[in-house]
Amino acid sequence: MLVDQLGLPEPRAGIQGSIGGTRTPVHRLDLFTLDVVTVVITFVTGVTLWLASNLNRKVAGIKRCSLASFLLCLGFSLYPARLAIPGKLIILLPNVVVFAGVLCILDGIRAFRELPRLRVFYAVTTVLYLPAISYGLWVDDQVNTRVAVETFFCAIPTILAAWSMAWDVSARDRPVYWVTAAGFAINGVTMLFRTADAWNSGPRMDLFDGRVIDFVGSMTVDLAAISCTFGLSLATNLKLHRETEKLALYDSLTNLPNRRLFEERLEQAEKRAFESGQPLALVYCDLDDFKTINDTIGHEGGDRALKLVADRLRSVISADICLARVGGDEFLLLVENARSRDQMHALIDRVRTAVEGEVELLGQLATIRISCGLAIFPEDVGSASDLIRLADAAMYMMKQHGRFSPASEAAGV
Repeated sequence: MLVDQLGLPEPRAGIQGSIGGTRTPVHRLDLFTLDVVTVVITFVTGVTLWLASNLNRKVAGIKRCSLASFLLCLGFSLYPARLAIPGKLIILLPNVVVFAGVLCILDGIRAFRELPRLRVFYAVTTVLYLPAISYGLWVDDQVNTRVAVETFFCAIPTILAAWSMAWDVSARDRPVYWVTAAGFAINGVTMLFRTADAWNSGPRMDLFDGRVIDFVGSMTVDLAAISCTFGLSLATNLKLHRETEKLALYDSLTNLPNRRLFEERLEQAEKRAFESGQPLALVYCDLDDFKTINDTIGHEGGDRALKLVADRLRSVISADICLARVGGDEFLLLVENARSRDQMHALIDRVRTAVEGEVELLGQLATIRISCGLAIFPEDVGSASDLIRLADAAMYMMKQHGRFSPASEAAGV
């Protein structure tokens, strides 16, 4: 038998079944073999994630997940050592290493998802875990107590890792993120059942006194490791793809849609306007004398002014209005289901009130003023493609003749 070849103690019975009065033991060799499989899987997971972290250095958290896998691999490798090495420290060491690995993988997942680190949680759980596991060694020296403590303190971070992976994911990315989270969630819930089993069941002979929940728990660890490997690899590719997509469709300074994305949304809005018969309005906004800010304060001051304007525009528009930056100091607002021209004039008034005024940029005062032009489809133009052109012309008319003058009104403002 493999037990004899490894020089391990003679196996003790774990699950006891009865067939025709004969008791059939499930030996510790079965759980030991599954532990070996888990060691191999966690090692492969660590290597795979380490390679992924080196290939995608911009993606945070992957290297921490790789480190977590190596810690888990080390911890699981040390479990059988207690069969050959006497003493309580050899029992404590793998438990602490596995616990550290679970906290590390939670930290890596949160870094990958760009979520805040749970420093207080890490500190509190560590402070509680070490005395609890020590109590199960030196005070109440029972395998059941140690299994319950270790499993419970590993279950909570695992469930938090699942929640962190699944939280706030866009619909198109959910198949990857949620499947990865499911692997962690299944393992976490299984560990909670294993905790309850350890508290409520009869005494164990040792850690490899195999029970059904132990086998299931080991298999769900393997499932979590595999889902972590493939899930994070796929999620990394998705993340890089989304960042590339964002660079192509969003303005890097203000994080607003750029002209390309705005034109796509304008085309979609035009189709909806044809179907619903509701007017479609566009407000073309341009900062007055923006060149003066760049010349007197510098381009850094100009960039800060543009970010400030973008933030103020966001603050006065509703979520259904598409706001975009389409040029140096040019912003567009696309309003679907525009009820009236008066409504749009009120919106322009809110924009001017929010944006205009004296601001401090890099220690210098600057005055921001904005001109806005309005065009409405189908009242002013026959197609949505002409909205930008007409609103642009109305904006320049406003610059020349003043806000809401007869000339600007005639231009559609």
